[in-house]
Amino acid sequence: AIHDAFMHNTAVAIAAGNDQLFVNQYSLSTIQQDALVVGAVGPDGSVAGYSDGATIYAPGGTGSGDQHSQITSTYVGSAYAYGSGTSFSTPQVAGVLAQLMAKGFSASNAYGQIRNNAVNRSGVPELDAAAALGASGTCGAQQSAGGGSAGHSGSSGSHSPSSTTPTPTPPTPRASPRTSTASHSADTLTPVGGGGNSGSTSLNPLATGIALGGVAALVGGAVFVRRRFFSPSR
Repeated sequence: AIHDAFMHNTAVAIAAGNDQLFVNQYSLSTIQQDALVVGAVGPDGSVAGYSDGATIYAPGGTGSGDQHSQITSTYVGSAYAYGSGTSFSTPQVAGVLAQLMAKGFSASNAYGQIRNNAVNRSGVPELDAAAALGASGTCGAQQSAGGGSAGHSGSSGSHSPSSTTPTPTPPTPRASPRTSTASHSADTLTPVGGGGNSGSTSLNPLATGIALGGVAALVGGAVFVRRRFFSPSR
């Protein structure tokens, strides 16, 4: 389905997942030309402890439970909540894809634009939305990509994978620990300030992701896919 979507010039961003897996090169290489697989980084650019391997990374929170190291988002009613997970990272990439598609990029060229303008703060490619969209400064990262100005070719007819597609970059072991080793807290939302609903839920990120992905699809042909497998034990 993802390949068919790509061949019909639909850009796809897939949440890598929150299982702390070191995804092998083959698993990523089978899909990297058809989609962007999105992992999560913390505020300092380090790969989040829960994040699976990916081809591009974006802020997703550390999973530590500290509000200031998580992603704050809208919540039910007029409230806000914070949480972490690759489902928080992926809509950011889908949004940039949508903007690029709206500018006339093909899906393949949009992938290349994001990859080629990524920053590297901790050994993995991290989304720099401003650079990818040709703006000055940075967005989503604290460092500017070298030569970040990006004009686009205007090509919208080519559906073939870009010849500049880089080798996928799963997380690699480090001498220092990753940002967090807690995977159980990923993809949950905790209301800010308690409010009368102090519990957390694992359903809101999914609903939020679907909503954001739907908006992105309407704007520019970009889709957010959340990888989720349900089993009796979960």
